[in-house]
Amino acid sequence: MTDPETNRALFDLLAAAGRLPPTLAPTLRDMAGFRNVVVHGYQDVDLGVVEDVVRNHLDDLLAFVVAMRRP
Repeated sequence: MTDPETNRALFDLLAAAGRLPPTLAPTLRDMAGFRNVVVHGYQDVDLGVVEDVVRNHLDDLLAFVVAMRRP
């Protein structure tokens, strides 16, 4: 596997290598972009979006952890 050029590209490489379900990669790419907004303050953070992520997308993060723990 080659090194990703961005954090977001990492998820495509993991999916292509069979380490991540291909359907999960787009969601995790979006989360990486969201993380950049929150951490770097690229724009005002919409607290409604933060709440939506916490309420509706924690299972996506847990699926990522499960995939990465597989041998």
